[in-house]
Amino acid sequence: MNELNSTLTLIDIYDIQISNSERRNSSIAIQDSYIVYLIECRPRTSISSNKDIQSSSVFRRYSDFETLRNYLVAKYSWIVVPVLPEKK
Repeated sequence: MNELNSTLTLIDIYDIQISNSERRNSSIAIQDSYIVYLIECRPRTSISSNKDIQSSSVFRRYSDFETLRNYLVAKYSWIVVPVLPEKK
């Protein structure tokens, strides 16, 4: 890896978006349901020629976003971390 690449962050390499959401049923109680959000990460065009960088996607629940936000607030207290939209 050259010196320029060592300074790149995920946001420099990937376009990251929440592209979809879907309702799922709980495995414990059929009547309980929850929403999952599809997060897609795609290599930026300028970087996509690197074969080591691939697209990926993952489903996450609202509570995962809360956990991430709480971590960011605690770890980077000098940065204003936006409030999450209300849970629906």
